[in-house]
Amino acid sequence: MNLLEFPVAASTCWITASGGLVGVLSVWVFDRMLDRELGQMSAVPFGKASPSTVFFSYKSEDAALARFIAEQMAARGRSVWFDEYCIALTSWDSDFEAPLRAGIASAASAVFFTNSKWAISSWCTDIEAKPLLERLPKSACLEVRIPYEPGPHTAVPKLALVKSIEVRKSERWTILGEVCEAFGLNLEIRPRTRLEKRPLRGKINGVNYELNIQGWEVRGRGLNVLGGDFALPPLSRKEDGVALYANIVVGKRGWERKELNAIDNREVFQNLRLLASSYFERAPLTGKCVGVHLVWHDGMSHGAFTYWAKNSWGRKYEIVLPAKDGGADVTFVFTCAAYGDFATFSRHAWLFDDLVTSLKYGTEWD
Repeated sequence: MNLLEFPVAASTCWITASGGLVGVLSVWVFDRMLDRELGQMSAVPFGKASPSTVFFSYKSEDAALARFIAEQMAARGRSVWFDEYCIALTSWDSDFEAPLRAGIASAASAVFFTNSKWAISSWCTDIEAKPLLERLPKSACLEVRIPYEPGPHTAVPKLALVKSIEVRKSERWTILGEVCEAFGLNLEIRPRTRLEKRPLRGKINGVNYELNIQGWEVRGRGLNVLGGDFALPPLSRKEDGVALYANIVVGKRGWERKELNAIDNREVFQNLRLLASSYFERAPLTGKCVGVHLVWHDGMSHGAFTYWAKNSWGRKYEIVLPAKDGGADVTFVFTCAAYGDFATFSRHAWLFDDLVTSLKYGTEWD
């Protein structure tokens, strides 16, 4: 199974047998596609320094919350420096520390998502927090405690002087509203009511899997595909009038993907960038990658990519889990798409993240 199966825009036109006309039409179609792609890329708000750029500092285990808030703010016009997008937008073979330091130097404000894991990361404390708190006024900084623990203030004493938000049991829409209010971004936030779980269940090689598809519509049935992989039933939904789609393919994997579960998350992130380069830079017809994401699932880091796929914005996840039946690891590849501009995708990407993180494999059904 290929890691990335991209949707490709299809078009049909009547042409004559004239090679010249075919050539003219080919150039015209290519130019139109290129213009559309450049227009889509220019709409990505991450990595663009501005007087209102907010820098996000967080530990990878908390990436889901940080990504949710970053994407929701960016979708509503706020410039955000969020490494999963900003570092991916640089040259693949560059040192990712350089754009990180550039983001720290240019940010006008900062949000620190802190806890004990954040406090023992020298990247978070020494490389990010201390320079930002030294340069920025305290009113331009915000601490989001998830939860409150003394470690961050011990590691970075100046952090105790900035305004803070206590997460505790607050749901993410409430946290988003508080972060936006702290930075003067007036948003109409609609807290989402947690609805009853709707499970999609089945077996892969005799092993249970389960997804929470609450809000999704099942379109079709699962089927075997080339190479011995299995495609779960395709899913779709309409959210605020936006069409969303998700396809999931499950297959066996061996040694070649083990490196993505390295203990050092910086190493994992660099491995993901190299992997993204092999799919996007060396095979441009597959799409244009703008985001490389760490997904925390089942106690391990996994990979995801956000990309423009010629006719939609998409996010591809690869969740590599230990086999429960012996042999090679099992990989669940989620291919998700939202039809609309990048702001539309950003507002709805959390629905894809939720679908992926709901995955259970090898456990008894409730």
